[in-house]
Amino acid sequence: MKAKIFVCIFLFHILAYAVWSLELEVTATSTLRPSSKNTYEAALVFDNTWKSWSEGVAGDGIGQKIFVKLKNQTLTLKHFFIRNGYGNLEYYLKNNRVKKLKVSDSYGTVKTVELADTPFYQIVKLCGGLKGSEFTFEILAVYKGEKWDDTCISEISLDGNLTGFREYNTKGETGNGSSAV
Repeated sequence: MKAKIFVCIFLFHILAYAVWSLELEVTATSTLRPSSKNTYEAALVFDNTWKSWSEGVAGDGIGQKIFVKLKNQTLTLKHFFIRNGYGNLEYYLKNNRVKKLKVSDSYGTVKTVELADTPFYQIVKLCGGLKGSEFTFEILAVYKGEKWDDTCISEISLDGNLTGFREYNTKGETGNGSSAV
C-alpha cells in the first residue's frame, strides 16, 4: 500500500512539473517604449511579477494583441488566470485596464470574455475550451485610466502556476470567475 501511495505522489509531481513548465514564445502587436525605470514587453505577462505589458499605440489600445506560442506542445485551455492592469498598485488606476478580451486558438476558435476591474488574479473559464499551440489575446474594450491612455496586463497564466491568486467573477466579487461565451 505504501508503495502505491509513493508511486502516485511521484507521478503527480512528474505530471505537475510537465504542466507547469510550459515553454512559451510571447510577442505583441505593439509595446510601449521603455522608460528610464521600466520596460513593457509582452513576455512580462508570464514572469509572475508586478511588471506589466503595455500596448504602445496612440489611444487606448483597442485591437492590440498578445500572441502566445507553446514550443513543442499543445494545450487544451479550459480556463486561464489573468491579473488585469498595471501590476504596481500605485499605478493601477492611472493606466487603462482590459474590460473585454477576445481569446482565440490555433484553429480559429474564438471566445470573448469580460474582465473585472480588479488588480487581483481572476479565473476566466472558457466554455467549450480552446485547443492548440498558439493563443491570441486581443483587447476589445478598456476601463479608462485616470492619468494615462496605456492599456496594461500584468499577468496571464495558462497552467495555474501563479502566486497571489484570488478568484473573481465578472462583478469583481469573490466567486466562480469570469466565463466566456
